[in-house]
Amino acid sequence: MTPLKVAAFLMLIVAAHCRTPGGRQQLMDASYIEEYEEALISGKLNEQVQLQRDTVETTAASRSVEIRLHSSMSQVDATIVDKHLVATGYDQSGLPKVTNYIAYEQYYDSAEWTGQTRGIHVIVLDQNTGRVVSYKAFDTHGNAANTGALVTHLTSISAGRIICFAILDEGSNNLYALARNVITSLGSKQIWSLGIRDMWAFVTVKGGSAIGEDILKRQPSESWPRDLHLRVNVPLV
Repeated sequence: MTPLKVAAFLMLIVAAHCRTPGGRQQLMDASYIEEYEEALISGKLNEQVQLQRDTVETTAASRSVEIRLHSSMSQVDATIVDKHLVATGYDQSGLPKVTNYIAYEQYYDSAEWTGQTRGIHVIVLDQNTGRVVSYKAFDTHGNAANTGALVTHLTSISAGRIICFAILDEGSNNLYALARNVITSLGSKQIWSLGIRDMWAFVTVKGGSAIGEDILKRQPSESWPRDLHLRVNVPLV
């Protein structure tokens, strides 16, 4: 590939990742980028090349969201990637050719949404659209009343919603038994193991099944454990 073609392809990648209003990041589907790349490599990319995205038909039943949670001493952030399976044509037997591609990406961080509130962060997603419907944080380290507020919030969430948990700094000091029992009822296996300055992340469907969970225990030689990263895939309804 010539330097000019490399530059053109890099410009394509940058354009495919442009941000739109509302914090959502629109991404071009992978098969479309691959088709451009093939045209670049073969030397066929010119003004006559026509790649039709509008012929791609989305199959709604195949949608899912990939959730990436980051729990640490200084920040919580979440990336939610809406993924589609789409038909890009038909093979010789008449069956759809299916390609996995990214539709959009949402990014949320604790500094923007909660002012870096210490404690347990709870992000709730709509099970049909994958969109974030609420982001709240509860300082369950400093005040037992905040643990009561956490219980009230979790109780109020509708069945079917996707719930994501992550800790910023410390969240166990005043996390009393009632709250731990409620989180256990949502499918957590680790919440009773959560101790001072441990990192923890958990994704579940209310009224359904736990999707993923991880905990990093603080060692005696550590002020805090290393950052925790949890990555799961959740089918949409």
